[in-house]
Amino acid sequence: MRVEKERTQEGLKIQIWLSDEELALYDSASVQRAKQEMSGEGQNLEKKDSYCLVRRKTREPIFITSSMFQLGREHGKVDYCISDNPSVSRIHAAFLIQGEQVFLVNTAAKNHTYVNGQQIPDHARILLSPGDRICLANEEFIFCLKERCI
Repeated sequence: MRVEKERTQEGLKIQIWLSDEELALYDSASVQRAKQEMSGEGQNLEKKDSYCLVRRKTREPIFITSSMFQLGREHGKVDYCISDNPSVSRIHAAFLIQGEQVFLVNTAAKNHTYVNGQQIPDHARILLSPGDRICLANEEFIFCLKERCI
């Protein structure tokens, strides 16, 4: 295993390799969340901590940490900010956890939201399954269980 760290304007970037294959690229906030979740620090893990997304572009795991988790381009308005893609709306989509189910809600994004290649109507709630491909405009994610992300 090899680990490389680099400090950038956005924060600390860490690359981790297992053997010759790159495993993931994380920012310092994601690493801290993953460490806390794996150790159970500060809270008992709830169902909402059991899901994540993997951003295909960076291979970064994004842990869904609340029962309503928003993604978009506007800092301070969303739980995960995609600031490097102008095609993504300010508040593009939300994930809702209700009991054992996770839904994706399209928040009427200008460049649309897709699940497994199918465009989602504005304000529609779509039940997700692990392995579903989600596109916010042209930004692709894979929905999965937490243990598949770490």
